[in-house]
Amino acid sequence: MSFTSISPLEVPEILWRISRFVTLKDAITCARVCKAWTDNFVSVIWHTIDFDVHKLQNMDPKVLEKNGHHIRIVKNMNEVEHVLVLFQSNVSKLRKLYLNTTTSSPEFQAYFNDLMRRNNTTVEHIDIPKSSGGLFFNFDCLSPHTSTGATSKLSSLKLQGLVMTRDAFSSMLSIFPCLTELDMRDTTLSSWSVGKKLSTDHYQHHGVKDIVAPVKQIFRMDNKSENAPSLFVHFPYLKSWHLLNSSNTLEVKIEEIRDE
Repeated sequence: MSFTSISPLEVPEILWRISRFVTLKDAITCARVCKAWTDNFVSVIWHTIDFDVHKLQNMDPKVLEKNGHHIRIVKNMNEVEHVLVLFQSNVSKLRKLYLNTTTSSPEFQAYFNDLMRRNNTTVEHIDIPKSSGGLFFNFDCLSPHTSTGATSKLSSLKLQGLVMTRDAFSSMLSIFPCLTELDMRDTTLSSWSVGKKLSTDHYQHHGVKDIVAPVKQIFRMDNKSENAPSLFVHFPYLKSWHLLNSSNTLEVKIEEIRDE
């Protein structure tokens, strides 16, 4: 009577669990052991791409096409070449994107918006720093097409240095039903209402619980719309408001905060 001993590392479920806890260096080493190990550890290697560290634009396009579907997080995307690399990689399950660009070239914006359309059912976090203020950000590209029956999973959004109308802001909120965290420091909202109260209804997002913005931005976001209601009207279930340190101080009476 014979018994066959199997190493725990030969059990696919165990090997997969181990792959979730190794470092990138160890994952690369493990991926070279054999094909079975490669299948488990390659997703760890490609999970997070930082363009300040990984020079994927110099990589064989066939390698990108083969492994790009593992990419979930992208950091420091700031050149047209970076966006093209992601296109070659067929990235379609992106979860987090961190921009770091000052470019506003039509080519970059066109490819960037198309990249967002490919990933608008999976992306959960987008970070647009102030240095990217020249970027024309088309929020519609993050709204899944109605024919798919899918909804946006975006839960965390960081916008800095952008300018948009109040109506565009309301529209943006309406396409992100899962949004819970919003960082919009230095983003200007214009209502174009001088000397009168606005009568239009502003979209109320019941999911947003956490906001990062200075006092002036919440209550006096634009000199051309001094009587516009504060941003609080959009978030009836807000729980946390991070003020930040701002050189533009503004005193707001507690009664006004209460009323809003």
